Amino acid sequence: MFEKIHIVASLEGEDIGSYFGSVLLASDVSGDKYIDLLVGAPMTSGKTWDEGNVYFYQALSSKSFMKSKILTGLSKMASRFGSAIASLGDIDLDGYNDVAISAPYEDDGIGAVYIYLGSSEGLQDEFSQRLFPGAFNIPGMESRGFGLGLSKGNDVDQNGYNDIAVGAYKTDQIFLFKTLSIIDYRITLTADINSIPSDTKNFTIQLCVIYTERSGKHVLAYVDFNVFLQPDYRSIKGNIDEIVQVPEGKLTCRNFTIELKRTVAMDITPFSINLKLNVARNDIIAHGEKFLNLKIPYSHGCGKDDVCNTQLSVVLKVDKNQIVLGEDKQIHLKVIAMNTGDPAYQCEIKFMLNNALELRNTKNCMNIEASNYTCSISDVLIGSIENEFVFDIRNLSPDMRLLEFMVQVTSLGVNNPKSKDIEAVQIPVVLESVPYLNGKVSPENIEIQENADNPEMEIIYQFSLGKRGPSPLSIDVNILIPLLMHGENYIFEVIDLEAKIENVQMSCSNSHSQVLDNVIQNFSFPINRTILITCDQSTECLQFSCNGEYVYDSRQIGMFKLKILLRSNLLIEKFKETFTTKDIIAFVPVVSQATLEDKIMTYKPFLIFVESNKRIALWIYIFAAILGLVLLILISLALYKCHFFDRIYKDKLERERILNSTRTSIEGECDEIQFLPMENHVKCEQECS
Repeated sequence: MFEKIHIVASLEGEDIGSYFGSVLLASDVSGDKYIDLLVGAPMTSGKTWDEGNVYFYQALSSKSFMKSKILTGLSKMASRFGSAIASLGDIDLDGYNDVAISAPYEDDGIGAVYIYLGSSEGLQDEFSQRLFPGAFNIPGMESRGFGLGLSKGNDVDQNGYNDIAVGAYKTDQIFLFKTLSIIDYRITLTADINSIPSDTKNFTIQLCVIYTERSGKHVLAYVDFNVFLQPDYRSIKGNIDEIVQVPEGKLTCRNFTIELKRTVAMDITPFSINLKLNVARNDIIAHGEKFLNLKIPYSHGCGKDDVCNTQLSVVLKVDKNQIVLGEDKQIHLKVIAMNTGDPAYQCEIKFMLNNALELRNTKNCMNIEASNYTCSISDVLIGSIENEFVFDIRNLSPDMRLLEFMVQVTSLGVNNPKSKDIEAVQIPVVLESVPYLNGKVSPENIEIQENADNPEMEIIYQFSLGKRGPSPLSIDVNILIPLLMHGENYIFEVIDLEAKIENVQMSCSNSHSQVLDNVIQNFSFPINRTILITCDQSTECLQFSCNGEYVYDSRQIGMFKLKILLRSNLLIEKFKETFTTKDIIAFVPVVSQATLEDKIMTYKPFLIFVESNKRIALWIYIFAAILGLVLLILISLALYKCHFFDRIYKDKLERERILNSTRTSIEGECDEIQFLPMENHVKCEQECS
């Protein structure tokens, strides 16, 4: 019934209690066909309290966004900027959608609404207009909560421009703001002569104006322009101030005569005329050049044909052999222009540059296009002149490897085609940043029983990528996860990978990878007891590649969170024959980041300790018993040989017992002999003795 919702990006706020995400607007404000996001956080404290922020996320694709840009209005206390956000459509008809953001409690609860215009670079940093009730100048009117209610852009008066309604809910008021008519005009200022001969008394300049309405509704029949002309000091008349009425879409021209004073012979600078132009009405927004400057050189005669045949050449010198992106902020370019021919009048230098370069010392320079500058270096060049230009290089792209400066020297004359009037110099752009990787796993280890039912569990790996050094670091991270199977099921199965930097999600692609060699070293656990599961063996691996983003600041950290499901019972079945000799399993994913020379790697082992109830085989018991009997016999035989079993003391006691018995019997015989006659008695004593 309902379509399945897929989350393609996740954005997180920065402050607790900011109500990040309470207001959301999705609109393409950069004109690239991708939807950009504006996320309100009206309770952000700011420097005081409840100032409020709006985070602008410009889309890089349909699934990824650039780092957020923070909009704050005037950052007033308790204004709650971002309480309401509305799409106005393209109110100024410049091809980009615009938005309105309210701060309904600004200025002690009165409120205000800020208008932000879109552009090719996204939403502009500064608001173009601030709407508030006091702008109506109605005496006695009091408004509260202005801006909490915003309408989308609607063309109420049918003039081709969207209008906006704003509600002040606390005072039950609605304000309607109508968009003014917008015109685009072009002006030209020309003279009827290209140069001024010394005998010229006057010449004519012509001002032409044409305008068109952006809406195409033709609401305005005509527009009055205030024209202010300020001629050179060599003009007899002073300034000219007139009103020129211009019908819509019709080129209107006015001629003005300039009368000249007698020119000083040594004054060879061009005659200058400044033009200032603006619309005479306040109910029109006009876009076009408001200032013009016309310079007409004096003719001093270059040969008989009055044509200056110059021989202009240019030499470039830079103050750096290479640019370290992020460390070098500017570059100095020395331009040496030389002329060995006729005088070169209105000598100029034209720069053809990369769009990211910005000229700092813009005096006497005009920015003709985004990447081109034209700088006046001399009213008349004879010999050589040296100028130094400073360019801001902070906006160079991290992808750039070679920066080129191309310069051409020009003048009003005809330059010798053999002269080297165009010169280019190329400067290598290098990146100096050292990436580092850290990793941790939760839990770090577990114990499982070999003969028990072990449950499934989640393993969470977290790897972080940062950099040291001034240059941006291109994120090129590869995460290698060993694919271990038992039957048709994965033992370690990846269930989620989240990669983001500065709360902006990165996209990662997956594929099967090649086996790596000699990756894992310096184990802190006994390798002879360990079953190692990693990509430096013959195990097939799943590779996630995360790239396309940059780490611009050393404080930025790229985070990679990996969730893996462990099926413990399958692991036991897989290695049950191995547990007699090894009781540790190490599962080791590997993360690498590419560098300019090679790559860096890190890994974090997840250890599994296996408790096994080992059964001893019957033959081991029999062998042990036999071995014991043999040892007993050998020991007994050795003791016998050493007369250990001879009973010395028993024999001695036996001899003493026999001797005592003999003595007793002899003494008895002697006692009997005492009763014999004397002669026999003597004989017995002798025998007894």
